[in-house]
Amino acid sequence: MKKQILVYFFISSKLFAQQQDSIAIRYSKNITANNLSKDLHIIASDKFEGRETGKKGQKMAAEYIAKQFIAAGIPPYKENTYYQEFLLNEILPTPAEVSIDGKKYKGNKDYYNYPGETEQRIEADSILFLGYGIQEDSYNDYKDIGVKNKIVMILSGEPVSKDSLSLVTGKATKSIWSGYYKIKSKKAKGEGAKALLIVVDNVVDDVLDNKHRLETSRIELESNKVDMPTIFISKNMANDILQKSSSVNEIQNKISNTQTPLNSGINTKIIIDIK
Repeated sequence: MKKQILVYFFISSKLFAQQQDSIAIRYSKNITANNLSKDLHIIASDKFEGRETGKKGQKMAAEYIAKQFIAAGIPPYKENTYYQEFLLNEILPTPAEVSIDGKKYKGNKDYYNYPGETEQRIEADSILFLGYGIQEDSYNDYKDIGVKNKIVMILSGEPVSKDSLSLVTGKATKSIWSGYYKIKSKKAKGEGAKALLIVVDNVVDDVLDNKHRLETSRIELESNKVDMPTIFISKNMANDILQKSSSVNEIQNKISNTQTPLNSGINTKIIIDIK
């Protein structure tokens, strides 16, 4: 969910002119360590509440700086103002709505997603399971598989052998595919996937660990760009998608034993609604 907020950006035409040496020298005479310290301590004080974009503290900081411009004799930017107005979207931390074959799942319990996903409704009659969603010379889930316009489900982490060696690195040390989920999202998006479901070990623990990020709104410029949503789902939810033909644990064991990527198409109705 998003709402628009008005942001003021203070600017002075004279600042651009200060590239000229004579003007720069003129104003530099008024810059002292004491004045800089005074302004910095005022703007960085608790009174300005962190100056978060669009919030009270940010507007207070802009007003304070505008007053300093006036005191220094710097003329307004235009139309007798030091401010340039522009709109931003505030993305509220509302979980997406997800249903599988008519069953509605609960956000931040069965699954979670980070604020900032583009408002959209995605419906599909199938899901492509694509192993761990990794593409490397040593291990490639994407080989000969097209994901364009498909909803893709993958496992978090990376495959390991029965000896606990990574099938990506060939060592006990894991690759970047394990510790940085965005690389999997970026890959799926680059291949044209419509949405990405990442199966995680424990949704509840993840939600607690990322509580601040999940509950904090996000500010962004207005854009017509539609992003590929990434939803993190529980193993139980993934098993429902697999429709008892297999399970997450069985698939993980099979990949580990065969040391070969595994993928399959799953006929199931899925709706992802991001508001």
